Amino acid sequence: MKSLCVATLGLILASILTAIEGYPRFQTRIPNGNHVPSPCNRSATWPGVGHQNSAGGGPRNPFGLDFAANGFVWNETLCNKDSDGDGLTNGYELGDPYCLWTVNATAASNDPKSHPGICEPLDKMECMNRNSWLTNCKPSTPFNCPAINETGVKIYDARFPVTTIPAQLTTYICYEFELPADSVSDIIAFEPILDNAPLVHHMLLFACLDKVPDHAVNETYVCGMEAACPTLIAAWAVGVAGQCIDWRLGFRIGPGGFRYGILQLHWNNVNMVSGLTDSSGLRIHYTSNLRPNRGQILIIGQSALAIPPNTPNVLYTGGCTSGCTKQLVEPFYISVSFLHMHLLGRSGNITLYRNGTYLRTLQNIPAYDFNSPETKNFPDPIQVLPGDELRIVCVYDSTGKSTPTYYGEQTTDEMCYGFLAYYPSNPLLTRCVEFKEIQVCNDYSYLYQYCDIGTFLQLVTVVPTLCSRNCTSPACLAVMNGIYGTGCPSRPDALQFLSLIFLPNIHSNDTTFFNCLKAVSASNATNCRRSDGVSIYTIDFLLALNLGIGWVLVAYLAI
Repeated sequence: MKSLCVATLGLILASILTAIEGYPRFQTRIPNGNHVPSPCNRSATWPGVGHQNSAGGGPRNPFGLDFAANGFVWNETLCNKDSDGDGLTNGYELGDPYCLWTVNATAASNDPKSHPGICEPLDKMECMNRNSWLTNCKPSTPFNCPAINETGVKIYDARFPVTTIPAQLTTYICYEFELPADSVSDIIAFEPILDNAPLVHHMLLFACLDKVPDHAVNETYVCGMEAACPTLIAAWAVGVAGQCIDWRLGFRIGPGGFRYGILQLHWNNVNMVSGLTDSSGLRIHYTSNLRPNRGQILIIGQSALAIPPNTPNVLYTGGCTSGCTKQLVEPFYISVSFLHMHLLGRSGNITLYRNGTYLRTLQNIPAYDFNSPETKNFPDPIQVLPGDELRIVCVYDSTGKSTPTYYGEQTTDEMCYGFLAYYPSNPLLTRCVEFKEIQVCNDYSYLYQYCDIGTFLQLVTVVPTLCSRNCTSPACLAVMNGIYGTGCPSRPDALQFLSLIFLPNIHSNDTTFFNCLKAVSASNATNCRRSDGVSIYTIDFLLALNLGIGWVLVAYLAI
């Protein structure tokens, strides 16, 4: 039985690694395949170079058809061909005008000029006819925010120093800095500063009242999806021109306001190239002409995603239930809505319910495109009452994929989030996300069926101190028994949630917790189960998680 469990783990692990490795396969067979520009948005790329869908999969575009007809080989024939009919050879558009590039070459001699499968300029009549299949392409527009032209508006550029990008697929990096403090001011707009645009997936800006003790000001450090500051005030993703904040609200900085910021950036180094650098960031527009309300951003969503392979119309729902909003004492007002998925996202919506009855739709996106995200601004902000429910629906299409796709940090993983700018700001309303049926409000001191998650998290934090020398010491045994007493280790949904969301952050560099759980459970192991019914291999998956492959647990619990 134990060998069967181990074999199952191996198969799951192998299938997931195949999915991760297979994504850039065709990109590496053409010059500059990992950063071909999108004609729909010049700050974005078109990862599925040979497909009509920018994310890949589905029907091929003219270049994809020629590539396939040429045996998926880059040679002089394909290089000199003009697949999209815009008068430019494929080699010129991909940065290999003299057809000298070969597979395994470090890079083409030039950067890519344009997309070889999409006729440009898009508004040329001949190109409009050739691009008749291009139905969801919205050329990027410059950032338009009249407020930044008001008298007295100042600029502060929060950007990373020139930093080497690791030669790995996904990196989250953070930078702590002091916000402007020359006067009481409100931040009224943000713009992206893109240095190495093809590798920047998203940026988030969190604000703190006080300095984060773990890191020095102006220090750059590798981080995770969660930031040390709890309040999100800006979110940028590929294709967004900027964030112009509603005149009714601002993010207060200076005396009495936020004093420090943490800028989080996600690099997506698809080909894992070494030697690349980046110094991207956000331009902050702020003014001493204070807005009527202090604003904040609420995150809603679903963080338990397991999308089966080769399946259209996979639907997930999540959001902020009435159980979370009823703790508020006054209404709040939503001025902006932004729905975020990754490459498999096809459609989605955010809706408002009151007393269990549908009230209105905040945002509906019938044709979602990762490279051209949509932001919904409300001239008349949407009122949300205590006890109301905010729901998000995300629909995915995995047609053409041979392996499942799970929630995660990488671009090839998936997400289902809504970012809602609202006022007045409330420390009780920063994050409201579901994990399957588990509702995650700001604090975690709630019960999920018979699993006391709040107590579980409190006990987990003291394990490194009490169990560092001996897993069987009286103090360690007491806390481990307390952890089992919460009921969480025997509830798969709750344990899966805690493992993937919290434990990597709490013990990213400490295996004490996992080793003690493994030791305690192994002492009573029988046929893959503890004597009390808890799967010992659940604990093995926790140990694997701490070694950096937490998604294995998702796969295990999904089968």
